[in-house]
Amino acid sequence: MLAYEQAVKRSASSNVRMELLDRAMKSEPGNPAVIEKLAALTAEGKLENTDSDFSEHLREQLAEGKATAVTHLLLAIGHLRQSELEKALVHLEIAEGLAPRNPIVLNNLALCIARIRPEELPRAKMLIETALTVAGSNAELLDTYGEILAQSKDYVTAIRAFEAVLTLDQSRTSTRQKLADAYTKVALDEMADSVRKGGESPKSNLNKPKSPSVD
Repeated sequence: MLAYEQAVKRSASSNVRMELLDRAMKSEPGNPAVIEKLAALTAEGKLENTDSDFSEHLREQLAEGKATAVTHLLLAIGHLRQSELEKALVHLEIAEGLAPRNPIVLNNLALCIARIRPEELPRAKMLIETALTVAGSNAELLDTYGEILAQSKDYVTAIRAFEAVLTLDQSRTSTRQKLADAYTKVALDEMADSVRKGGESPKSNLNKPKSPSVD
């Protein structure tokens, strides 16, 4: 990541940024600095909009057969923001093949599969478990894990995951709502009401997930 930071300071070329990020994604998939940089840049939209001709650059890479994992990840994120999940899924599958075990790719791929191909929930669960194994406890990954578990009707384990998310980041209102919904599914309405009112997550006596493979 130091090479990435230094290169960005020296050059405005999108080629440099994407090449170095792609290298980092492949060589250090579990490096927290790599994960944080990718997450921050994609969340803020900086990668997509760094250069005025960035979209053209992506199209050229595809046309020339030079598209990298970063190229496909960026294209997928663009489709996700437009709710074009089927198109996003294609790019995420390709990105996962080019940069196996990258948590950012695995997280988005798992969530995309869960939302549009529920028959493939076991695969989505396996993908997010791999991401957690690589990256460790991470609020975004645990939130996806909880969502997939809840969709699989494993509400107790989903509650553990959502509570772990809120332990890491109390500001996540969407996770709080998912936690409340999961409590409702297991008939713990009082706890669900407490969570929805914005209070601290009640003590449920449910252990936090010990590992991504909790069943």
